[in-house]
Amino acid sequence: MFDFNANTKFVFDDNDNFNYVQERTCPRCKTTLSEFYRTNSVGCANCYKFFEEEIRTVLLKQQGAMNHVGKVSTKHISKVKIKEQIEQLEQEKNEAAKDEDFMRAEILKNKIEKLRGELNG
Repeated sequence: MFDFNANTKFVFDDNDNFNYVQERTCPRCKTTLSEFYRTNSVGCANCYKFFEEEIRTVLLKQQGAMNHVGKVSTKHISKVKIKEQIEQLEQEKNEAAKDEDFMRAEILKNKIEKLRGELNG
């Protein structure tokens, strides 16, 4: 049997007779495989299981991987860096207090408060 392409429903058999072939269709929502290929979307949660192999193939082709790795916003990155700075300064402040360098501990405390203000505000 000769198939025109992956989405066609009409095929020629060995005797050049034109035949109709039933297309794969989700039993729940009736989304067809060709609809999935055309729109890159499914009709219901059941389609993910029913068209699992085809979905995997499309994802690998489009994204190069099965797991989505999103971007981290610069706003989030800066908050993380501020939190790391606060932790570092807290350690330095504690060391300064332990060494009875109260002037340095006070300066570090002020820096920490300023960073917390940036973080919250």
